[in-house]
Amino acid sequence: GGEMISVSAFYKSFTNPIERTFNTQAPNTELTFRNVDEASLYGTELEVRKNLGFIASALSDLSLGLNFAYIYSQTVIDEEELALIRAQDPEASDKREMFGQAPYIGNALLSYQNKKGFQMNLSFNVVGPRLSVVTRGATPDYYQMPAPDLSFNISKKFGPMTVRVSANNLLNSDYRETA
Repeated sequence: GGEMISVSAFYKSFTNPIERTFNTQAPNTELTFRNVDEASLYGTELEVRKNLGFIASALSDLSLGLNFAYIYSQTVIDEEELALIRAQDPEASDKREMFGQAPYIGNALLSYQNKKGFQMNLSFNVVGPRLSVVTRGATPDYYQMPAPDLSFNISKKFGPMTVRVSANNLLNSDYRETA
């Protein structure tokens, strides 16, 4: 009941996906959105959910969930932009990773739930570096760096009512973008 092991693979093709980029026509620094011709991604995902009662019966109200996805993505760079890039680096690839798509995502959940309506969850999440702003030419792109997140929730049911307390971002991870 509620336990599983799952391995899956996926593929997705995009027509005209959206990227955030600098507007090269603006007189100042201005971010804008644009469509690129095509992009694709594929990957694999592993998910495990297991009740810990198999270790000892005292742990039967505890369960552990793990999820990890590896994703490979690519966007075809348009010819005008590629010419600017290759003016600086003649060997530059005509592809880059897809805007906003992390190469990996990992989640873990330790959960306690008893028959008296008491529940606690400790969850961890991390998302790999993501392309956050596409720059034009040979200027390095901007990436949002991983910010691991640890959260804790506790709740108790009282008839039709539930009281819940949550604490989020317990690691106080910084939001960082780098070029």
